[in-house]
Amino acid sequence: MSHKKHDRRLKRNRNRNQMQDQREYHIESAYELMGNEAHQYSTADEKREVDVPSGLGYTAIGFAIASIFMFPYILGLTSIALGFMSIYQGSRSAGVTAMVIGAAAILIHFLFFP
Repeated sequence: MSHKKHDRRLKRNRNRNQMQDQREYHIESAYELMGNEAHQYSTADEKREVDVPSGLGYTAIGFAIASIFMFPYILGLTSIALGFMSIYQGSRSAGVTAMVIGAAAILIHFLFFP
């Protein structure tokens, strides 16, 4: 490797290291300015375990309850599908409730009304 290429590579690496140091300094300064709020923001994104009320979840429960009384196969499968979708949106309890009621309606209709 020639001497010029080696010098350019060293200079490029030196510039990258300086830029990385500046980024770290800016991040550290930002955390110092924010105080305790910085910790709240970083942990708020990590803890997404809270159930979020969802219109889709309540619609799925409505379809599930309706499937007990009429069209159990159509409305029951719809409530199960909407239940999965509401779980992915963050409304786990409404989604699971709709799925269980819809599956129970299908099972009851299949067993007692063949």
